Amino acid sequence: MPHGQEKTKTMRNEEYRHPTLAAMVAENQQRIATYFRPYDPEKGDAEQQVTARQRVKLQDTEYWLPTAMVARWPSLADGNLTEVARAPLEVADDADSDTMAPTAKSGCAIPSSPMEKMQRLRLRYDFEYWCYRCVKVQDKLSKRMIPLSLNHGQRKTAHQFEEQRLQHLPIRVIIVKARQWGGSTVTQMYMLWLQLYHYRRWHSAIVSQLKNQAINIRSMLTNVIRNYPTDVAQLSITGFEGLSSTRYLPERECKILTGSAESPDALRSFDFSMLHLSEVGLWKSTPSRSADDLVQALYSTVPYIEGSLIVMESTAKGIGTFFHKNYQAAENGESVMRPVFVGWYENENYAQFRHTQGGQKIMRNAAGLPESAVSDYRHLVEEFSPYQWKQWEQGATLEGIAWYADTKRGLQYSDYMMKSEYPGSAGEAFQTKCNRYFEQAHIEACRATCREPQFVGNISGASEKGRQALSGIHLTPGHSPSDELRIWIMPDGMNANGQGQPSTRPASISQRYLVVVDIGGLSSKADWSVISVFDRKALTRTDGYLERAATWRGHIDHDWLAWKAAQIATLYGKALLAIESNTLETKDAVQIQTSEGDHFYTVIDELSEHYSNLYMRTSEPDVAREGVTYRYGWHTNVRTKYLAYDQCRSSLRDGEYVEHDSRCVDEMGWLEKKANGSLGAITGQHDDLIDTTAIGLYLSTREMPMPRERSANGGQYHRPTGDGGYAMI
Repeated sequence: MPHGQEKTKTMRNEEYRHPTLAAMVAENQQRIATYFRPYDPEKGDAEQQVTARQRVKLQDTEYWLPTAMVARWPSLADGNLTEVARAPLEVADDADSDTMAPTAKSGCAIPSSPMEKMQRLRLRYDFEYWCYRCVKVQDKLSKRMIPLSLNHGQRKTAHQFEEQRLQHLPIRVIIVKARQWGGSTVTQMYMLWLQLYHYRRWHSAIVSQLKNQAINIRSMLTNVIRNYPTDVAQLSITGFEGLSSTRYLPERECKILTGSAESPDALRSFDFSMLHLSEVGLWKSTPSRSADDLVQALYSTVPYIEGSLIVMESTAKGIGTFFHKNYQAAENGESVMRPVFVGWYENENYAQFRHTQGGQKIMRNAAGLPESAVSDYRHLVEEFSPYQWKQWEQGATLEGIAWYADTKRGLQYSDYMMKSEYPGSAGEAFQTKCNRYFEQAHIEACRATCREPQFVGNISGASEKGRQALSGIHLTPGHSPSDELRIWIMPDGMNANGQGQPSTRPASISQRYLVVVDIGGLSSKADWSVISVFDRKALTRTDGYLERAATWRGHIDHDWLAWKAAQIATLYGKALLAIESNTLETKDAVQIQTSEGDHFYTVIDELSEHYSNLYMRTSEPDVAREGVTYRYGWHTNVRTKYLAYDQCRSSLRDGEYVEHDSRCVDEMGWLEKKANGSLGAITGQHDDLIDTTAIGLYLSTREMPMPRERSANGGQYHRPTGDGGYAMI
């Protein structure tokens, strides 16, 4: 069985190799110590989760100060405050100074000692300390206003911000949110910190689906500024030239704008240095404007320079969206954005810990860790469901798993509702609300086997069509997005660069390759035309599987498509070529005239004269009465589509298919069962690749002969007997 499919079959059979209880308890304690450890932003985080720090001892007290601050004041490393005492409190009060912090001239108190001076200077270098010293937020349990002490998820996010800033890079982060861990809060506070301590006239904008949502986010800033400690600085926030959507920080000459995805035009005339795009996954497209176009337009208002910032965050509502594609690109290292996901189990409020009377505070032990409220770990683990084992693999604590089960039971939530509200992975967060056809675990198993192709280019022959198209076939590196061939398993006789000639010797395995064609349209907005090549070599084993060998995808004339498919099939040992024939056989005059086609069904007859290994199906009964028993091509209708997709689903479940093309895996996630019972992609997405895959799995499993290996002496083909030997065919 292929590597990426083992987990799927194991989960299906519920055959788990469980760790010992003692090992689980030890690992659980380590997870609690990681997520919910004591954290002291006042003395500095010795774990250095957000930024690099250096241990210093000042006046008999140990601090962990940012490395950048110690580099600026080297005597701090020796516990000497002399340099700090002589240093000016602020940089020059210059109207053009980008790095000027709030100054003593604003009415703040003058530090009375070198130690106070150090702490004041530290505000510019230490974002975590600034949050604790200068920001007050409402506690979720007690509802009291308390200093902002960053939680585990907020520190993960701040680390991405600070790492890019200290590397002098533009700051770009994309956040998939679970419930209530403060992603918007840490983003807004970091933006304010940059405005107050690093950049003057560093204008920012907050854009959400609805303007009221953006205003609610901005209200956090308003409260922080109005309650800013006066001994540090006296700040104000005002209106700006009568604009209701704009607030102004006069001490820093910074504008803070709010806008909505429904009326974004007011934002496009401004030059922003920082952009917070909230709940992007919920932004709706209209006939005149797509959410993708809107985000791209807003991006263009922020220059790609050091210190500029764009944060895109959202709860994930579906796959195939602009937000989903951008997060995947960030995860794959194909984007300047840095991905952040915080699972529900990283929030200490989502775990069975002991609380003080009234439930307003979590009780902690002598080590400062939360006290467990789970009385019997053994009983909990013995009752684990398959999904609870998956939660453990994701990184959840035992206390978190117990809380999750109780919450689901208490709220009477479905599996989908819980995963939507409390996702344990980014994959879960991006679940669609549709009636998904494929199981998420099977999709994830397919994604695990995806990889970069060996070759990306195109295929050509002596001509585009006709007899000469099947001679002089060769691969070329040139390609375009509308006419592209990707190869994962090269044809015999060719190397990874597409050089060499296809082997002309008898194939060592009969019936090895299958080529399936799905016919699309010609325009860039139409369905893709797809040619999928499948390798059946592993089916010679008793535990065999079908594997993708290549994909061509594009928009070309239908007659050229047919000959290109024949070229690819020829390249792969004159493979069986199955062309989905719905487009070819339509008898609807209106559809024929509007389908962009060349009435290509006539091409099949011409193609069959030069390429003999074409798939033929039994005719429908009404056609058979006319004396025709077979017709070229695969015909998709309600019955045959479900036959193909049911086979596809069972093959994925049983680990009998290996996918390499991540685009096909995306389409697996987009496929849904519609209200009328039909199958199709979610609105705005395609299912052309997965269509060819379903047909390929059905034909390979139900209709094609099993592949056979040629004997060592070049004689007849053999098939496996099931006991490790081979029988003569």
